[in-house]
Order: sequence, then C-alpha cells, then structure tokens
Amino acid sequence: MLLVSIQQEAPNGGTATSYFIGDFDGTRFIANPAQQQWLDYGTDNYAFVTWDHAPVGPGERIGIGWMSNWQYAQQVPTATWRSAMTLPRVLTLRAVEGGYSLNSSPMEALKALRGDRTDLGRRAIAKEQEVSGAFSPAGCELLLHTDSEQTTATLFGMTLSNGKGDRLILGFDRENEQLWVDRRQSGPRGFSEDFFKGPHTAPITMQDLQDLRIYLDVASLEVFAGQGALNFTEVFFPSAPFDTLTFWADEGEWVLASGVVFALEGIWESP
Repeated sequence: MLLVSIQQEAPNGGTATSYFIGDFDGTRFIANPAQQQWLDYGTDNYAFVTWDHAPVGPGERIGIGWMSNWQYAQQVPTATWRSAMTLPRVLTLRAVEGGYSLNSSPMEALKALRGDRTDLGRRAIAKEQEVSGAFSPAGCELLLHTDSEQTTATLFGMTLSNGKGDRLILGFDRENEQLWVDRRQSGPRGFSEDFFKGPHTAPITMQDLQDLRIYLDVASLEVFAGQGALNFTEVFFPSAPFDTLTFWADEGEWVLASGVVFALEGIWESP
C-alpha cells in the first residue's frame, strides 16, 4: 500500500491523504493510477504518517495525520498554536468485493480517556431530541448503532450548537447513501472563503451506520463508520464551545438499536 498526500483536488477541496493498493518487489511499487482511494473524506486529515514496530497486532500499523488543510491553515482564527494532529489510528488492510480497502480505526488505548458514561439505550428519533448526560459536547465519544431496517427517515443526524448561535451539522442521507458535514455556520466568518464552502460529503451505507464512532473535541470532529471503512475529519472554530447536542430526523424516524456517550478526559499538559 502506498499513501499519497495531495495538495489539491481532494474529494471536498484542497489537501487530503489518498492511497493506492499495488505490488511491491522491494524496489518498485506498481499500482493502477486510476484506482486512487481516500484514507479520509473530510477536509482535515493530511500528510498522514505511520510507524514501524509500534505495539499493535500483526499486520496492523499506527498512523496519525495533520488536522488541517493548506487552503486555510495559515488563516485559521487561533492564538498560541495553529493546527493539531488527528487521533492515532490503527490501519488494517481488508479484502472487499473487487479488491482491497484500507480501514482506519481509533487506537484501543484511547478508551483510557473515557470518563462518565451516558447510556442512550434503544430509541426512535423523530424531529428533534436534545441529548444530555454526564458529558460535554465539546469533549466526548459517541458510539451509535443504527437499526438500518427500522430507520425510515430520509435525512437524520445531529447538530452541535451554543448560545452564540453557532452550529455544526453532521447528517446522513439514507436514500442517496451519503454522509455530510455542514460547518458554514460553525463560527465567525471572514478568515477564509474556502473554509466555509460546503456542505462536505462522503459515500456511506446504512450497513456502515450500524457501527458509528464519533469523537467531538472543542474544535474538531472525527467520524469512524463501518469498523473504520469510512473516516471523516473536520475542524471548526465556534465563538464559544458547543454545549448542546441535538439528534434529529426528517420525514420519518432514526432508530438507534443502542447508543453510548462517554465523557473524555483531556491529555493536554501546559508546559
């Protein structure tokens, strides 16, 4: 497998990390240039790097990406620091119909950050349901298992919002099998036209949504679906931390077979 970070024309614009599956004889890597695949469909996972001899299972490899995009990396409204890294991910090559796929899932060690647990149970979401518990939407992990047979909504998903009027939307289009993220109203505008383009999209199946893992931080969203078959990473800059999480569904119900939200402990240590 060959990872290739590109400077432009990613699925949702700007930079991204792609990969090719081919044959390597120790000197030459041979692959079909037309069979380019994407490690992450979001706008903010670039220059992905991996390690040898990391403590994971046979045939697996740990990697981490730069969580930004050269379209706006030097204009984002931050102070002291600029940009962050993605969560570390374990890469696994899997056989799929017609070839191979590179799956990318959060490291098991991240479970050590879990704090209080909020069980969502089985529930049917129609219109809107605010989700509350012992967690903050600005730092939590969601494990959601969609009942693909009972879900009838054409569109469904979740919205992050705050008292300043900022909002970030993560949605799923059942009929067109598409994930989308809309960050156009996620915070103050003006620093980059490219940042506020969208919504950004990725292909996804209802089967993938049976295993949905989402990490929310103060300024980032990392989505893993279908046991890592799809990754989607985006950053945002709200004027105040998002403090409200709302599930929603249009034209029917979004049925969760089960769901759990974990509060996450921070790992940042001030120098």
